Formats: sequence, C-alpha cells, structure tokens
Amino acid sequence: MIYETIEAAYRYGRPDADLLLHETVESILEAGGNDKDKLYKIRCAYASARNGKALRSAEMQQEV
Repeated sequence: MIYETIEAAYRYGRPDADLLLHETVESILEAGGNDKDKLYKIRCAYASARNGKALRSAEMQQEV
C-alpha cells in the first residue's frame, strides 16, 4: 500500500519522501470519489509521513 511506502520513505530519510507525499496527495485529488473519502485518504497519507518522521527520530535518539 502507498501509505507504508510513504512511512518507509520518511523513516529511512529518502530524499524523495516529500515528492512521494506530494504526488500521492495529487493523485488522490485527481481520482474520482466524494470529498469525504478524499479527505480521509489525504489524512492517512500525512499521518503516515508523521509516523515515519517519528520513527526516524526515535531511532536516531536510540543511537545517541
């Protein structure tokens, strides 16, 4: 699933993580469906990014 890919991109500090998130949100907005479903999917994408950042931060603190 794309959400796991976003999370992994942020967790491992991939340089294209922001681009992946942007392209995912863009594709959600262009897809059919109602606004409530689109909003839910966009929230999931951003939540995955936040979770990936948090995991990266936690791992970096453990290394110190």
